[in-house]
Formats: sequence, structure tokens, C-alpha cells
Amino acid sequence: MDYSTLQSRTLARLNMSTNDPAAANVDEYVNEALHYLETASPDGWPWMRATINTTISAASYTFTQLSASQTVAKVLSVKVLANNAYYPLGLRSQDELDQLYPIPSSTGTPESFNVEGQSLYVYPTPETSYTARLRVIVTEPDLGGNTSTPVIPVVFHSAVVEAALLLMYETLQDETRRATQEKKVGMWVDRMRRYGMPYESSPKIRVREWL
Repeated sequence: MDYSTLQSRTLARLNMSTNDPAAANVDEYVNEALHYLETASPDGWPWMRATINTTISAASYTFTQLSASQTVAKVLSVKVLANNAYYPLGLRSQDELDQLYPIPSSTGTPESFNVEGQSLYVYPTPETSYTARLRVIVTEPDLGGNTSTPVIPVVFHSAVVEAALLLMYETLQDETRRATQEKKVGMWVDRMRRYGMPYESSPKIRVREWL
């Protein structure tokens, strides 16, 4: 759904016309609902990914460098492409990194990472350019134009409407509808968490051992 459709769907569920004074803030509720869903899972969502190319002799990368169109709130994991395969970097504290890499100028294939403030640090410093895949928690800019659409998968656009309704019921202090709506939003969040989950590995074939 585009921004205009999300707004109209929300108003239709409320049986509210655009002339109703309470409808004036529906755009704020839709955007607030979108950002609520983006950050509803501490583990992020399967569609929240970023890909960057490291720079030779550069160990730090600001969050704005990780994603140009969305705001990175947290880096959850980092994988680097080397020897034709992606392998995960270990998340370590700064004290651990100081012990593992005592020479700041040491270079090589990245093995570890750390996050401080709004910057990602990889260790050791890349001696060449590597492709890195990051799992992140991001928030996209507020929807503005009527035709703008959320990055969140289309299958979950209805969840934005449900969350917007929850916020409106809270504002209207309609406790009965708010409680019911909160359960609906919780069900959507559970569905979102199961989205794109990996298939279980096929069971191994048991080979009969002959005596």
C-alpha cells in the first residue's frame, strides 16, 4: 500500500471521514505505527540488511555510510566476503580488541567488530576492499508523498494500519478497543518474526549397520 492508501484504510476502519477533527493527525499515526513495527523486534527483521564495501586502511564506518536511505539504529551482525564465502565477524568489547590487536595500524582480513556511538569498527584494519553484509535495525524516513511506500514487505502493510489504529485508540482513550487492538498488533508482530525463517535441515538418512 502507498501512503495515501494506508491513511484511507486506517480512517475506513475507524468509520471516520477526512472532515472529522481527529482525522487530521492520521498521517502522524501511520508514520509512528511504521516506526513502531520497525523496532518491535530486538533481533531486527529479515528484510533489514545493508551491504558495504570496506575501504583500504579504513577501520571505522559511520552509520550513515551503512545505509543512505534509512537510519541505522543498531548493528546486529557483520559478515565479510573472503575466499568466495561470507563468514561472520566476532562482536568483541573494546578491551578485548585492544588485547587482540595492540597495534592500531595492523592490517589484514577483518575478524572482529565493535560499535561505538554511531560508528562501526572492524579489526584488523582491512588491507584491501571487502564486501560486508550487515544485519541491522533501521528506521526509514517518514512517508511523505501520497505514492511513497514503506520498505516493510507488502504482505505486512496491513500491520501498519493495525498499529496506527492502536495508537489512535490510545489517544481517544478507548481502553476496550485499545486492548483488543493491542492483541491484533501482537499477532502481526509474531507473523513478522516468522517471515523468512530458514527451513529446517533435512533429516539425515540412517544407514543400517550390518553385523
